[in-house]
Amino acid sequence: MKNVSVLDCSILIPGHYCAMILAEIGAEVIKVERTVTGDGMRDVIPGCFDYLNGNKRFITLNLKHEKGIGLFTKIAEKVGDFLSII
Repeated sequence: MKNVSVLDCSILIPGHYCAMILAEIGAEVIKVERTVTGDGMRDVIPGCFDYLNGNKRFITLNLKHEKGIGLFTKIAEKVGDFLSII
């Protein structure tokens, strides 16, 4: 899975799990979280969150704000031709 990048915008366990598997087989996974609150799973099931997101890079963005959408778009463009959004 070299040269594959994934933007993980998931908020439920199946999405976290899928992105974890992709990260474990070599994809670069960038986890996008909400500003201020982050991913709700951090508080609800902290150990599970750590397990499912161990091999990912993180960024927090406010996707309700124009600036956050712009940054998200720039990141999406940089991940290249193999873009996947979960």
